[in-house]
Amino acid sequence: VDLEVFGKFQDLVEEGYQPNTYHNAIHASDVCHTVYRLLTETRAQEWLSDLHQYALLISALCHDIGHPGLTNPFLVETRHE
Repeated sequence: VDLEVFGKFQDLVEEGYQPNTYHNAIHASDVCHTVYRLLTETRAQEWLSDLHQYALLISALCHDIGHPGLTNPFLVETRHE
């Protein structure tokens, strides 16, 4: 992975997160690190391809982009789209 390209991607991901108290870019980094640790501790390189490991890390990094910072029950109750 080209580090300059990934750096630009990471900047765009960070911009996609809302400035709320929990579902923000710091939370995304924490989740990404947790997935990395799980992959490392379970020796995922022995049973997952590099592509699948990379996909999991990118998914963890991007999982809450655009999250409004409200709970699912609140969004359902208010019929949020």
